[in-house]
Amino acid sequence: MPLRFDNPVTTQIVLNSSEVQGFSINNKAGIMDIQYYDGNLDVNNVFTPVGELKNLHIEGNDFTAILIANPTLYPMLKNIVNNLVAQSKGLTGVVV
Repeated sequence: MPLRFDNPVTTQIVLNSSEVQGFSINNKAGIMDIQYYDGNLDVNNVFTPVGELKNLHIEGNDFTAILIANPTLYPMLKNIVNNLVAQSKGLTGVVV
């Protein structure tokens, strides 16, 4: 699911989007890592990555600020992920 930029970035080449490949959250350590590619979307919204996979590392006060601004973010993701793990095992349960 690429993100199209309102204002394309020009470096050596023009990039008009980024696409997240994955992310991880370590709530106890206060760390979030987001892996993504910069690239371009064509007229059909097909994303073509340009360059290497990048990692956006967020920790400390920046991590805390994200959770304060989005208080349901971590509990919602935890609930979704735990439910998917339980389903994959054919189980049900309650996230605590």
